[in-house]
Amino acid sequence: MKKYIIIILAVVSVKINAQQISTTTQFSENLYSINPAVAGNLPYNPVIMSFKEFWSGIDNAPQLNSLGAHTSFTDRVGVGGKAFSYSAGLTNKSGIEATYSYNLPISSTEDGPKIAFGLSAFLYQYKLNKDEIKMEDPNDNAIAFSSEKLIVPDASFGTYLYGKDYSVGVAVSQLFNRKVNMLNKDYLEQKQVRHYFLHGDYQYNISDNYSIKGSLLVKYIESGIIQSDITLKGIFYNTAWAGVSFRTSDAVSFLVGVSKSRFTLGYAYDYPISDLKKYSMGSHELMLIIILPSTGTKRNSFFKDTSTSSM
Repeated sequence: MKKYIIIILAVVSVKINAQQISTTTQFSENLYSINPAVAGNLPYNPVIMSFKEFWSGIDNAPQLNSLGAHTSFTDRVGVGGKAFSYSAGLTNKSGIEATYSYNLPISSTEDGPKIAFGLSAFLYQYKLNKDEIKMEDPNDNAIAFSSEKLIVPDASFGTYLYGKDYSVGVAVSQLFNRKVNMLNKDYLEQKQVRHYFLHGDYQYNISDNYSIKGSLLVKYIESGIIQSDITLKGIFYNTAWAGVSFRTSDAVSFLVGVSKSRFTLGYAYDYPISDLKKYSMGSHELMLIIILPSTGTKRNSFFKDTSTSSM
């Protein structure tokens, strides 16, 4: 039993070390979740709630919950905040984020492109549910001398170039490369590895009522993993959309959403194409965006006041 438990925890640790920051399929609707420089880049203030259940059909499969908001504090300054929780089996990672961004025009025209820089500070709490671990020897060193809770500070930085119908950004998370040792380090040692994100999107307006939006997210992790998301969706009457996304070596996803004056609701279903398809029926993701009135600043006023712009 001891070896079985240690193997399970080792697998969880390898997965966490490999990809510690889970991104959502609907990332293009919430770019703030991956790039702090996006904070405050809209003519309105979004409050974003999301829930994702990974690998439906597998007991104790991971779940991700988050609540975030951001706004333009002045014409140049944006601020934001987020709280999240990620659970996977015996482990839980939760945290809070505070963001500051600064926005600069790079063109003399009012509707010209802008560039923003953003910095986020994090506090993560890691929790190991030791009471749920069944061992033949309850005094085993792997568990007896392990930490049940651990709080770790960290930070992320990003830059974001955007115009009326396009955007591109680069961000890096977990800058500090901190060690996170929940178990005795002789058995398991974890480390928060840096994650690098490159993202971009372009919206082509076919007419006043129809448009097509393409989005790309490339994630590189210092443990040696590269993963890409490619998304294409059609937007109808600035009110509804439907699309498809492909995540390399992982899943094909289907997205639908609707937007009214003060809210946006989106759903995504990930169908696995990896070996997980033998055990799981896929992943489900819900996102609700509440659109609060603008504070009155002129920042990014060239964007249309619709939820189909990048959030």
